[in-house]
Amino acid sequence: MELRSKNAASLLNEKFIESYLKTFGYLRDDSEVPELEKMKNDKEILEVALKSFQEFMGISSTGRMDTASGVLMMRKRCSEKDKLTEHEKRDIWEKSVLTFNITNFPETVKESDFREILHQAFAAWEVVIPMDFVEVQEAEKADIVFSFEDPLNGWINDPTHLSIAGASDIPKARIWISQDEAWGVNNELDQTNNDLFNVLVHEIGHILGLDHSSDPNSMMYPLFERDVDQIHPEVTSNDVEKLRNLYEVVDIETDLNSELDSIQNSPSKLLGGLSSKCPLNLQAISRAPDGEFLIFNGDKVWRALNNSIVTDPVETFQVFPSGPSYVNASSTVGSSVVLISDREIYVFLQENSEFTLADGYPKMLHERVLFYPEASFVLKNGSLILLSDNVFATYDLENNVPTMLNDKTVYFPNLPDELRSGIPESSESDESDESDIYQMFTSDEVYKYDFRIQEVVDNQPLTTFFTCDL
Repeated sequence: MELRSKNAASLLNEKFIESYLKTFGYLRDDSEVPELEKMKNDKEILEVALKSFQEFMGISSTGRMDTASGVLMMRKRCSEKDKLTEHEKRDIWEKSVLTFNITNFPETVKESDFREILHQAFAAWEVVIPMDFVEVQEAEKADIVFSFEDPLNGWINDPTHLSIAGASDIPKARIWISQDEAWGVNNELDQTNNDLFNVLVHEIGHILGLDHSSDPNSMMYPLFERDVDQIHPEVTSNDVEKLRNLYEVVDIETDLNSELDSIQNSPSKLLGGLSSKCPLNLQAISRAPDGEFLIFNGDKVWRALNNSIVTDPVETFQVFPSGPSYVNASSTVGSSVVLISDREIYVFLQENSEFTLADGYPKMLHERVLFYPEASFVLKNGSLILLSDNVFATYDLENNVPTMLNDKTVYFPNLPDELRSGIPESSESDESDESDIYQMFTSDEVYKYDFRIQEVVDNQPLTTFFTCDL
């Protein structure tokens, strides 16, 4: 096989190319792919394999070696195959709680940093399927073992030496990560081509049953090394669909569309939603710096003072100029009102009951927050909490980064299901026990939640919490 590019020829030889294509599933033996028996010419077989690689990587599939192919073949990557035969397909778990153990840590990453990144990586999949991950102290008792390894050891079978992580199959799964990489964390992540968080999310995806994706934007894309200006991968809708299909998880969007169809065909439901002058349910709520409640539902916002609705519903952007058309979650942090619409963050400053968009906003949520926030509240120490199902992120607005991502049921047990917003019952300056009481809002109920005992102590319907004479 002739290398058609001098640049590629100077870096790769035919033996390496053949080794690469065999290692990652593009070049098969005749016994594995009977169709190859018809090709007696080795050059023809190699060109077919190279063309398959090029098609998977989304570049011109000529079957001839070129610079673009050579550049991609030199990038650090996952050790798993890109092309699988039927008997190589991964199994899936038959249980919803998986145990894991960390056998060792690299010298370049502190233990606490790695644990935090690993919890965030687990959370990326926990919001997709009902799966929980619990750490155990003994590797023998773990479903998944994490270890940092010398990539040249005997059991990592990659003659190309490009693999920096990989995952074995279940039921005793193992995720190995190269101990030779200069892994960065926190602010260093933007300065390295190989992001430890992305690698962990990718390999956990394998453990759960996902194969490699040809979409370069997907977390399951096999090449970890990226250009400096290339966007970071994410858990794509296609990844979500594949995983939910594997575990037969009902598609939330399908359920939502069914509910919307039901509402559109039911006038009585419309009366409970957006057509009423009084808010009978809500999507988000916050208390502005001047003490006024701001109640969001759909593209409308109501204003309430002393628990009494004082305005007709108006479109959100009329109250928040240059703001979003709808709000998923809202909180007041200090003197600022924070609105989140899908993955956009808006911060507004209030002056004389008028709201002005703060400089530099809107901003996109940091890529580490892989979920769409469905609820939010602010702790007494000023920390903004973003939630989706049982996952939460503590978010640093000033630096626009999450500082922790973990399980809501562990850190905030007994919160109401389908939470939308949380507001302290007393002012920030109140140092009494009452300052630990929060009003936790679902779409149509208001719960009193005591942070001291982490229990709901009272509840009432939204329609009695607010009076409305409009």
